[in-house]
Amino acid sequence: MATESPQHHITFTPAGRSGSTLSAIRELWDFRGYIFYLTRRDLRTKYNRSLLGWIWSILNPLVTLAIYSLVFGVILLVDRNIGVSPTGLQSFPHFLFSGLIVWQLFNQTSMNVMSGFTSAIVLRRKLYFPPAAPAISKALVNLVDSSIELLVLAAFYIIAGNFGITFVFVPVLMLVAVIFGLGVGLLLAVANVRYRDVGYIYTLFMRLFFYITPIIWPFQMIEDRIGNRWVKLAAEFNPLAKLIDVCRTVTYSLAWPNLFDLAYLAGVGTVLTVVGWTVFNRSAADAAEGM
Repeated sequence: MATESPQHHITFTPAGRSGSTLSAIRELWDFRGYIFYLTRRDLRTKYNRSLLGWIWSILNPLVTLAIYSLVFGVILLVDRNIGVSPTGLQSFPHFLFSGLIVWQLFNQTSMNVMSGFTSAIVLRRKLYFPPAAPAISKALVNLVDSSIELLVLAAFYIIAGNFGITFVFVPVLMLVAVIFGLGVGLLLAVANVRYRDVGYIYTLFMRLFFYITPIIWPFQMIEDRIGNRWVKLAAEFNPLAKLIDVCRTVTYSLAWPNLFDLAYLAGVGTVLTVVGWTVFNRSAADAAEGM
């Protein structure tokens, strides 16, 4: 009678670790098929068992936009300070949408990358794959999912008659938002495995950071109401504030972005990714072994 051969599982062992950053990147490339598989699986199951399916990708940002527009645009009258676009458009919902689209993309990517590593640990003990593979997959899922919001944003401005060639920068800015989120998510992922408080604290911090970043209010309010130059400087070089401001420049104001702003965003994105990747690559295996 034939006997079944024992199953062999590759787990977090010293022999299975990537020894250097270059070898880890090469390993990710070798596992690109698996990363795309995870991406396709998550996209297929995202709205599984829902009647509206992918329509939720349109409804979710529109409902959020409507709520914030009512509270801050109608009740609190924040729209009095947003200015007028070259086409004569003065619309708080349009102004708000241009900031929300990159903010939510960054927030969701960083959250999903951070939590994705935790949820993938059990599976990786049975099936070997690079520890960063689920993180890359989560970032790709958010980027694809947000492309629907980009179409809604473009349609929103076309209907208002405020659309121009400068919109070609929006996909680039959304990619920058994903890179920001990937870097921050990787930086916090290992700490979140060891101390679950990290995820809770980060969630609370992002709720506060939302209101101190010029998303629901224009950056000009800092110049008008805050006299401290250090506060102004900190606000001006807040990477997310800069990203949102550039997105509004190319959508609401239909102007070309400042080259310094683009270089600054590219530099910050590079630093965040390198630091996050380095910390994650050095500590991911040890963190998983301690679970």
